[in-house]
Amino acid sequence: MAEEGDSVHFLQDEVIEYEHESGFEYDELEIDDEPSEDEENLDENFEETIRLMKEHKSNLKEGSREKVKASVSKVTEWPEVIEDFVRNYLLRMGMLVTLDCFQAEWYRMKECGLLKESENQPLPDVYHQNRQLINQIQLLHEEVQKYKDAAGQAKDRFLRLKKERDYHRMHHRRVIQEKGKLMRDIQQLKDHCMKYENALSKIQQKYESTVREKMVVTVENNRLKQSSKQAHVVHKSGSHQATETSTSGSQPTDKKGDAQIKMADKDKSDSIQSKKVAVENKQPSVTEPPVVQGDKTKTDLSPGKTSKMSAFPAGLPNPYKTLVAPKCAHLTNEGGFTLKSSHTAHDYGISGLCLHPRKTAYVTASDDHTWRMWSLTRNEILMSGKGHKDWVGGVQIHPDGELLASCSGDGTAKLWNFREGRCVITYTDHQQPVWDCSWHSIGSFLATSSMDHTVKIWDIVSERCYLTLRGHADSVNSVNFLAYSNLLCTSSADKTVSLWDARNGLCVQTYYGHSHSCNSATSTLKNDLLVSADCFGHVYIWDINGNQSLYDNDFGPYSINKVSFDPCGEVVAMASSDGTIKVMNVITSQVDELKGHTDAVQDIAFAQNGSFLMSAGNDGVVVNWM
Repeated sequence: MAEEGDSVHFLQDEVIEYEHESGFEYDELEIDDEPSEDEENLDENFEETIRLMKEHKSNLKEGSREKVKASVSKVTEWPEVIEDFVRNYLLRMGMLVTLDCFQAEWYRMKECGLLKESENQPLPDVYHQNRQLINQIQLLHEEVQKYKDAAGQAKDRFLRLKKERDYHRMHHRRVIQEKGKLMRDIQQLKDHCMKYENALSKIQQKYESTVREKMVVTVENNRLKQSSKQAHVVHKSGSHQATETSTSGSQPTDKKGDAQIKMADKDKSDSIQSKKVAVENKQPSVTEPPVVQGDKTKTDLSPGKTSKMSAFPAGLPNPYKTLVAPKCAHLTNEGGFTLKSSHTAHDYGISGLCLHPRKTAYVTASDDHTWRMWSLTRNEILMSGKGHKDWVGGVQIHPDGELLASCSGDGTAKLWNFREGRCVITYTDHQQPVWDCSWHSIGSFLATSSMDHTVKIWDIVSERCYLTLRGHADSVNSVNFLAYSNLLCTSSADKTVSLWDARNGLCVQTYYGHSHSCNSATSTLKNDLLVSADCFGHVYIWDINGNQSLYDNDFGPYSINKVSFDPCGEVVAMASSDGTIKVMNVITSQVDELKGHTDAVQDIAFAQNGSFLMSAGNDGVVVNWM
């Protein structure tokens, strides 16, 4: 049967000759190719029927699902009764004699009424019921799986919403803190203005009285001028009459007297003129802080000041290239850096931190417009400076330890003398806030970076701007002189890091790779590696000699505000906005986190021997890690 089913058949036209036994001859019917009218009507009716069926089908689709389900006919399976089961069983087994006996006796008892309706019940189909139960269980399992999937999606959505809630809560708290800070600033400004109201009223009264005195003096001066003119006329007429009546011998005496009067008047006018010149040329007070505007200095700071510009050294040897620097405490201590001490240095956030190169002290710069010097051992305040009109962003101590450079949001950079305890010079060339500053190794030059897209190099000997570096397309967020070198490194909001030659202001190298604004960049003391970080937590380590990227990693989504190498160049510390300090081993790429701040960490500084690490942040706290 299988072979017959798999065989292939072909239809061919054949003429079969059939001879009937009766010998009757049949006429062949001709096939009419043209359809008749009935057939045409039939075709039209068929097309009409198809159209009606399509319309009916579209009506069914437009209807609701319930109507469609109701219109579909179902086949009902009726359970098999006992007599049918016995009859089918005997028939299937071939027991026909027994079947006949069963049917005869069954119908006889049924006719006689010996069988009850309860005895002729449907036979329960256990297999059918089991199948139905299995189908129900399978449907229930499918529903349970659907509910599990829905629960998993709800859980993921809940976690995502929870993260978003925490993120917005954090920003809400930050906004509240900033609001509180602004309210405190406004209150301070109000109190400050209230202090000056009395002084202003007194000054106004003095001004009004001075104006009145000036008017009185003017009137008196005019009156004296009129009387002087009248006296001069009378004197001239009297001398003329005396000349006419006097003798010739008295003439020299009169001329001499006239000459003495004129000389006296001349001496009097000369004395008055000299007094006016002395008032106009009055020198300012010695304690008045100088202000530098561009390349012009208003006040002489030192008697030995010269207009000659300083020069960068031609060949400055770097001792760190041959000197073996001590290992960082993070590498030598078991477990790395640990928190030793912490204290609150400012009421507002701290944005700048630097260590004194020769003493056990450090300086902090804050948003409260001040800087403070602290003792490293006792955490006691030693000195503070007030003079900026906005937040103080960065501070750097001179290599000799005698001067302090500070930069501020008021667009100025100031130099402070520790011995004199005052500001000795103010640079005002920048047009927008100044972010960072850095000293050259010889201490004669200071570099400042600003939001006005420029870097300015100041000659502190001649107190003038030595050079202006232009090339960045956005704010220059950090500047750093390379150790014992004439090169300086800058990071900008235009997503680039650049190396500049400070002698001629030319860009030596530009590093591309960051996708967001670069916050900080610095180099090792050996000047072989460069590290940079941006506002989304991406960190790159560059080979200065090979001009290529050696390492990159993503520590986001929080911003990395500051990066710093340890003295041996094997450890990089990163100040993050998530309140932690990330310490990475450059050789093994192992990263550890230091937790001690409650808000964003803004600045970090290694000790010169790498024995400890200092950090400061928006919480106003300075932490010492050892």
